Amino acid sequence: MISLQDSSNPASQINMEMQMSFKQTPSSQRARWILAAALVFLTGAVGAAARVAGDVAPSTVTAVLPQQFAAVASGPLSFSGNLDRQSVLHGTDGRLHIELLIGAEESPVDLERRLTDLIVVLDRSGSMSGLKLQYARAAVRELIGELGSADRFALVTYSDNARLDIELATATPGNRASWQRGLDAIHASGATNISDGLDMGFRLVEAPRAGARVPRIILISDGLANRGERSVASLVARARRAAQGEYALSTVGVGDDFNEQLMTAIADAGTGNYYYLQRADDLALVFAGEFAAARNTVASGLELRIDPGLGVQVLSVAGYPLEREGSRVVVRPGSMASGQQRRIWVTLAAPTERIGDYDLGRFGLAYTAGGERFEVKFGSNPVVACVGDREQFLSSVDLDRWERATTEESYGSLQQRVSDHVRRGRSDAAQHEIDQYISESRALNTELRRGMEGTGAVGAQIERAAEMKLELLEAFEAPNAQAARKRFSKEKDYAGQQMRKGGAVVAPDSKAVQR
Repeated sequence: MISLQDSSNPASQINMEMQMSFKQTPSSQRARWILAAALVFLTGAVGAAARVAGDVAPSTVTAVLPQQFAAVASGPLSFSGNLDRQSVLHGTDGRLHIELLIGAEESPVDLERRLTDLIVVLDRSGSMSGLKLQYARAAVRELIGELGSADRFALVTYSDNARLDIELATATPGNRASWQRGLDAIHASGATNISDGLDMGFRLVEAPRAGARVPRIILISDGLANRGERSVASLVARARRAAQGEYALSTVGVGDDFNEQLMTAIADAGTGNYYYLQRADDLALVFAGEFAAARNTVASGLELRIDPGLGVQVLSVAGYPLEREGSRVVVRPGSMASGQQRRIWVTLAAPTERIGDYDLGRFGLAYTAGGERFEVKFGSNPVVACVGDREQFLSSVDLDRWERATTEESYGSLQQRVSDHVRRGRSDAAQHEIDQYISESRALNTELRRGMEGTGAVGAQIERAAEMKLELLEAFEAPNAQAARKRFSKEKDYAGQQMRKGGAVVAPDSKAVQR
């Protein structure tokens, strides 16, 4: 943990003045001692008065501020946080990051194999004809082969309307054989009615289910919703049913024609994962990962709760939607699997109008595990100092954590902003975003590394940002510029999301698919 230099405390500065006074005459020395004592008294009085009056912050700066925080675990999840700096500079935007870490304990093998209800909602509109549907059928076949005999599976397909191709049932040998034969009867035609497909999937999950089953829905589409409910708002409202039921709805966009903003918003509202696949033959990996997450779930219905301090703004939380409940901000990052580790970056803006210490607020986590609701919070609130001396500010930055915040959260956010500009055809705005990231990151990296601007993880990420700018220009100048821009936009948006939501996707392994 890096602490502020002692000179950040006015009392320390007074002490230095007092030490220097020994070199002066007795009369001037006595005068300085009297002045120092008066300043100490005045500083304490002003600070106390400000606190009593409920001011934004006291007028003094604490010499050493806590930087690491943790909640006392009362369930299977651990919850801790780390500041990337201990101070912000007076008169700046006051931005800083808190790295929140959520960890799930490793469960015994026999507890990991939880019974699962897995529902695939598959687009079979006309644009899915050919290899896309062929690979989708092959992926479903693989998934059926991995199901345990007590797991349940269903397949909903949709075009103009939704239909139930495989009813929700346990994976007995007889059912598996029947399901495999039924896949051959699925053909592509018609429009894209996502809302109808979602509604049927929800009805299957929300019907009475026996035991502590873990439900999960995977929505797959390669195009735009052009039948049924089509607005983002209405489809996102539907997806919230998954969050309310504490199960996950994940989405998969295949090809370059689907609406990535819609598919992302549905996954976020449904507390699941979003995937972008240029090749449909990667669907099998998505199915395996989602199945692994369901089989190993130890906690669901996660709610990150932030009550910001006075004057503190919550700017973003790893790109998740922010729900405002009065002054409280709530984020729903989904569920946790056995042994899973999640990193969630929170970007805050602290007040910088006055020198002093600022309480950043309360941070808590609520979740359900084993049928019981848990709620944990940090034992103390994070505090940051607003300082006027730049060297003092630089000395307070945790270099390793700042590098992670800059190369993960900030760069991931950059990729998503660039993606949005490209999608809208705004090349100049996208280039400006990249140039600004390079300029700001290089300047602070140079100061923190004492002139060695091209070194470290940030130096390497600056080079990648420059490469992204070249890719951007090529996308706008390509012979088939529209297709190139679509592909570039989707790739950068997806890469940015994966970078910001570290550890959200569970990788399949042999233990996860044991039957």
